Amino acid sequence: MTRRARNTGVGPASGVSARQNTQSTRRRTEPAPPEYRTWPSTRIRWSLTTKGWSQQELGDQAGIDRSYMSGIERGVRNISVLKVFSIARALGVQPASLFAKN
Repeated sequence: MTRRARNTGVGPASGVSARQNTQSTRRRTEPAPPEYRTWPSTRIRWSLTTKGWSQQELGDQAGIDRSYMSGIERGVRNISVLKVFSIARALGVQPASLFAKN
């Protein structure tokens, strides 16, 4: 008794490679505009200079590594909601204030 291969719609029999199949079904999202990363970084930098803290001190207070804090401040890291709350708590401000435009 020979087993017959199932036709999954992917592979040589279908003419569609597995790579093409995943690429066509993958959801494409547009990246966030750069200013969304710079709003919190500008406010964090301003708060650090106001308090006279270094990135290391803020990182220690927020439980975040100094190099990660540097990436947040430069706007090259995608900061999670939990990190926003940790930083806001350490700075003594509301999380929404880190995203204020002015």
